[in-house]
Amino acid sequence: MSEEINERYIAIARACLKAINRAAENQSERAEQIQEVYQAIDSAFDDQTRAYQEEIANLSRVLERIAEGTASRDQMIQLAQAALNHSDGQNDDSIIH
Repeated sequence: MSEEINERYIAIARACLKAINRAAENQSERAEQIQEVYQAIDSAFDDQTRAYQEEIANLSRVLERIAEGTASRDQMIQLAQAALNHSDGQNDDSIIH
């Protein structure tokens, strides 16, 4: 598993543990405690998937530019390479946008 994916799982696990600890300290009803844990999981998951959604949107824009057919062969290669570099964790958005 890559370090980035590990960090995402750790962030979700921390959010879960934090919600579980809060539930243990709070003497509310069991159903409320479970709901708080579910909400923490949903929130952490949403936070972590947001980065993937942004990457997909960036890659879609690159594909749209290439599909327009107005770029030269070299420009298309540059766009594709920039998109691949970006999806590998490098951030050179200047060429993509």
